Formats: sequence, C-alpha cells, structure tokens
Amino acid sequence: METFWKIKEVAALVQVSVGTIYRYVEHGEIPFHKLNKALRFKPSEIETWMESRKAGLAVAANEKPEGEQFDEANKSGAEG
Repeated sequence: METFWKIKEVAALVQVSVGTIYRYVEHGEIPFHKLNKALRFKPSEIETWMESRKAGLAVAANEKPEGEQFDEANKSGAEG
C-alpha cells in the first residue's frame, strides 16, 4: 500500500511554500486526498504532476509570443 505525504513534505519537494501548496489545492492544480479533514498526497501522483509541469514549462519556454511571430512576418515583407 502506498503511503501518503503531508503538505510540508510536498512543499519541500516542490520547493515552494506550504501556502503555495494550499493555493494549488484550492485551485485544483495539484492532486490531493482528504483523510479525516487533513490534506494528504500520494507520492506517485505528485511525481506525475511534477513531470507534467516540467513538460508544460519546456513547451512554454520554446513558444514565441504572438507579437514576435507577427513582427518576423512583417520583417520579411518589409525588406522585399
């Protein structure tokens, strides 16, 4: 049976404050479970969540804002 982590353990792993983890929970941004009114986190779900966040950040870092794409298109048209 998989053990559960407490919020302080998750905050330390993710390297954010406990308050940030509470905000993630409030907004449904992180997988969690309630056991007797206490928040608990499955390690396997948190690890999957962290991997998906890393993948999302990598995609976002490689995307260009729409304005830059438009400017590049105008540069080629303006030169010719």
